[in-house]
Amino acid sequence: IKPLRSFAQEYPKVQDSLQALYSYYVQQGKADGAKSDPQGAVDQFQRAKEVESTPEIAELLRNAQQTLQETTDKAAITNASTMSAAAEDDKDYVRAYEVLADLTPLQQKVVAERLEALKDRYIQAASLRAKDLERINTPIKGVANESQIQLAYHLLSRCHELTNDPVIEDRMTILGGRLSEYYLAQAKHYLDRPDGTGANVGWAYLDEALAYNSADAGAIRDEKTLATPAHQLRSRLS
Repeated sequence: IKPLRSFAQEYPKVQDSLQALYSYYVQQGKADGAKSDPQGAVDQFQRAKEVESTPEIAELLRNAQQTLQETTDKAAITNASTMSAAAEDDKDYVRAYEVLADLTPLQQKVVAERLEALKDRYIQAASLRAKDLERINTPIKGVANESQIQLAYHLLSRCHELTNDPVIEDRMTILGGRLSEYYLAQAKHYLDRPDGTGANVGWAYLDEALAYNSADAGAIRDEKTLATPAHQLRSRLS
């Protein structure tokens, strides 16, 4: 009936049908809310709004969305807190901290004291784990080493956010340089393929190289300059 809504003023049956549809969605939404199904309520009220945008449905939808957000936040906080406690019991302070730090900023406010209590142990454990990952996976010879060095970089990055320690920043620079060198080598491998068949993959590797080493990126930018014509051509063909 929705495509016919423009005829509602001329044909009462169209208006009656739209009103019936609107009322149905509203009642379904209220029923879902009563059953503690906030997602269902939001979906039904949204459908009602698409039929007719009224002050009534605007308020119902707003309240349902707020309830859904509160329910989602509560579940996420409970789940993360349970996993954090279990990880702490296992002396895994990296996981104990990060499952809480990965919550949304609003959710983090609820567990702020817990994050603060874990912070120092996290920094120590994450720094040591990053050192081990670097030792085991250097030089980078393939995807397995790459992913582990990325993890080490992530750990140091989070530690640096918490401490602003210049020593950690220097370690990040070293790891970033190694990743950048690896990605540059991979980029050249693909860019050297005949007829520009590896241009787009090579370009993606150059972007990765630049992301980890933007301060000393002369060689990367030179390679991008050389690869630009083939990349542009292959992008248009794609």
